[in-house]
Amino acid sequence: MNKQEILKGNKLIAEFMDWSYEQQHRNFRYADDTKVWKKCWFDTYGIRRTDKNNPLLFHSSWDWLMPVVEKIETINDLDDGYCSDFVLTATYHIQNWTVSILDNNIEVTEQEGLTKIGTTYKAVVEFIEWYNQNK
Repeated sequence: MNKQEILKGNKLIAEFMDWSYEQQHRNFRYADDTKVWKKCWFDTYGIRRTDKNNPLLFHSSWDWLMPVVEKIETINDLDDGYCSDFVLTATYHIQNWTVSILDNNIEVTEQEGLTKIGTTYKAVVEFIEWYNQNK
């Protein structure tokens, strides 16, 4: 994945998690007491999750990615009269990982990669793209 794909995927995940991208007032104590406004991501509790030196980390941190996986696994689609739960499965094959997200044993997405977190991240991004088009 290149940097642009990571930025796009992380933004997609943050929006899926109902985070907001807002301006935050930062009063840096410059000689003229200039006020600086910066955009930051805030989670659903209003806690700032990013700043200039701390970008979104869904692609590289299990602490960030696992709540997304848990949210995916709790999605219930009752609009069609049945309950549909999504489940993430991971399998290790000697040289790489395969990660799938299943809906009632129907494969929604499957990704292969060299690392478990990278493969899981790709599957999550692809699932969210699919989900946004089909919800």
